[in-house]
Amino acid sequence: MMDDRPNRTAERRRRRRTRSPTPTAMLSTLAMSLLMPSARAGLSIGGVTSTNKCYDAMQNAKRPGEEVIDRDGYVVLIDGLSDGAFTAFGQDDSGEWGMFPVTDFNDLPKAVRDEFYNHACGGPNVICDNAFLYADGSGVHYDNRT
Repeated sequence: MMDDRPNRTAERRRRRRTRSPTPTAMLSTLAMSLLMPSARAGLSIGGVTSTNKCYDAMQNAKRPGEEVIDRDGYVVLIDGLSDGAFTAFGQDDSGEWGMFPVTDFNDLPKAVRDEFYNHACGGPNVICDNAFLYADGSGVHYDNRT
């Protein structure tokens, strides 16, 4: 009886080669992905889909006379971008208790506060005393879509 081990090894090698994708298929996939038309997508935070609306919210949130957004301004920014989606239990000016839009930075969800600290201080778990975001350039609207 003849040993057919060398034939089995050669057969396995042939099967491995046919299973791997061919360079032609990989190149055509790459070419199709590069040739796809690119969409001009705007910034999207909640219902905000225009960079102009985002810039306007930043202008409303910055410190008067300065180009920075501090913690109090960040609450205004988030409230403007989310259309008042973040609420906290509290008392309004008339003395009525209930769920009202957030007015204090510490009433924002931790993930939203961490996002502020990530950009203002360098990390979500880094809390700096004089934290603020720069709003330079938000007064100039480059996006002509509204």
